[in-house]
Amino acid sequence: MQYMDATVIDECTKGSFEGTLTFPQNLQKLVRIGVESYTVDLSKTPSTKTVYGERGDSYEEVFPLFDAPPVASIFNETQVKEALLAIQHKEIDYPEFLRRIMVAGVSHYEVFFKQHETVYFGQQQEDSYTEVFPKSFVEK
Repeated sequence: MQYMDATVIDECTKGSFEGTLTFPQNLQKLVRIGVESYTVDLSKTPSTKTVYGERGDSYEEVFPLFDAPPVASIFNETQVKEALLAIQHKEIDYPEFLRRIMVAGVSHYEVFFKQHETVYFGQQQEDSYTEVFPKSFVEK
């Protein structure tokens, strides 16, 4: 195992944006290199992804998201759920998913491997939506 290999992390992001890797495939690749969580910050320009390892280290990369809308000030959970369903059914790609959740007021989201969940946060921290994903997504 290559611990926290930046090349693998970059390949996962590239694969997400190009549509060659699914969310479960990304998680499986990341867990194999010791990643336990990551945060995507959509409030920054450009947006960033920070990956956190089991040993307490981290790696940050810039997201290649172009024509990004501003993050809406009001969090809309229904729109977040609709965007999730659309990407799960392969109706939209990852960049479009990010744009839709930004319009829905998501300022950042965090993926927690051990808890098997992704939490989408609004600009007000009390605004959030949690989606649980199957444990099989993060099995080594």
